[in-house]
Amino acid sequence: MDYSNIKKVAHETDPEIVNRYLATERWIILSVGPGQEPDKTAYQLYSLGWYGNYTPSVDTEFPCE
Repeated sequence: MDYSNIKKVAHETDPEIVNRYLATERWIILSVGPGQEPDKTAYQLYSLGWYGNYTPSVDTEFPCE
């Protein structure tokens, strides 16, 4: 996979939020890895990449912000 067009990276643990990012069809999953809260609760950490143009002042590609 060519990562040169990835303009922004987001990290999420909530699968519902990940699905909202993916639904834009501008985000892809770069990786998924295990994580653990201080209380030993396990979670999956999703790294998502946004490919395409990125203009922070006009950005509407972030469905969760």
